Amino acid sequence: MLENGFVKLHRSLLKWEWYDDLNTFKLFMHLLLTVNYYDSKWHGVMIKRGSRAISRNKLAKETKLSEQSVRTAIKHLISTGELTKQNMGQYSILTITNYDKYQDVSNMPTESQPSANQVLTRGQPQIKNTKESNKNEKEGPPVPAKPPGVTMTDEEWAAHVAKLRE
Repeated sequence: MLENGFVKLHRSLLKWEWYDDLNTFKLFMHLLLTVNYYDSKWHGVMIKRGSRAISRNKLAKETKLSEQSVRTAIKHLISTGELTKQNMGQYSILTITNYDKYQDVSNMPTESQPSANQVLTRGQPQIKNTKESNKNEKEGPPVPAKPPGVTMTDEEWAAHVAKLRE
């Protein structure tokens, strides 16, 4: 099962009609966390982003709900349009109807968009590298390598490290 990444949840979920139905809410959250976040093939069948091939029995085991509770929760979610189900024989393909709306990738931070912990440099004076500033940089301790996943530029990382050393 997927263990990396994240999903987005909006606070309007508190007003969702199934929010107070624990089994339906639990199943929907479980599906949000476990559906494909990109198209992929499984046993020769293309499983689209926002979908998952699953049996009711397996969902019951994963969520620790009874098969009847899973069946009822799926009926709830289908009846209100949150979920579609395609029967494939021994398994079904469940699809979260508006997965791209719930998990809009255009709003995800990228390296070109500053994240909450990055320093914004827009409107701040830029310092040109001169021989004098390069000489001063060489005299200080070396800047450690950026850890994996840090999206700061080299200059931002160096400034961050310098600030931590103050």
